[in-house]
Amino acid sequence: MQNIRYGFKIYGNHLENLSLLSVFLEKHSDRIKIVQVNFDLLESFPNRKYLIDLLTRYDLGLIIHLDDSDDLLFLSQLMSSFSSVPLVGIVMHGAVARSMKELNLHLSSIAEHYECFISVENTKHSTNFYKKAIKKTPVLSFCFDVGHNWINKTELEKSKFLISRINMLHIHGVIKGNDHERLSRKNRKSLVKLLSRISFDGGVVVFEIKNIFYLKREVFSEFDKLLVASRREYREREKGQNAEQGHPPLN
Repeated sequence: MQNIRYGFKIYGNHLENLSLLSVFLEKHSDRIKIVQVNFDLLESFPNRKYLIDLLTRYDLGLIIHLDDSDDLLFLSQLMSSFSSVPLVGIVMHGAVARSMKELNLHLSSIAEHYECFISVENTKHSTNFYKKAIKKTPVLSFCFDVGHNWINKTELEKSKFLISRINMLHIHGVIKGNDHERLSRKNRKSLVKLLSRISFDGGVVVFEIKNIFYLKREVFSEFDKLLVASRREYREREKGQNAEQGHPPLN
């Protein structure tokens, strides 16, 4: 899909198996353009050094994931180590977004300085929580984490406002109440419906799957197929609604 930039999240356990991680990137360098990493993982110098080498070798962009607003205070210091790596974006959990009013100016300056996007990611909060956070801070876009949406039953895909601000998807499965798993057959069916509901037509797609053995080529080609199916479902739904309202069918 030409309008999609694929990436994946590196977890701490992935760095315990560096050879497998390198093999994975080598095989999928044509699809993977971005790596997402938790801020706390970057606090270790050995981790930083390895990741810089990895990102440089495969010409990858970096997305930093924040769990704590205090991490923003150290972001500039951290990024001095990554001067050779393009910062694509910053993703923050909803808990961080609670202090958006105070961070508004700071976030705007970060986005301008690094020419990156800044997104708030859904966890367990309500639709109104994310709408207020984004409206108070215009620089914010929305990172729709589909696994969190399923496990917390928040149904954020029903909000037209949030859909209009989506620039990034986090993809992972939910199996037996656990998230960040592979996509099960049930998850794949649910994902088609969700993608058709939000009419996703491009942006950043990051796979957040803890078990690196499930990160293989099929996840990218499989998502392509699910996206095609979702667009077909969207067109069929629109056609049905137009027919009910007496409008001519869409081409």
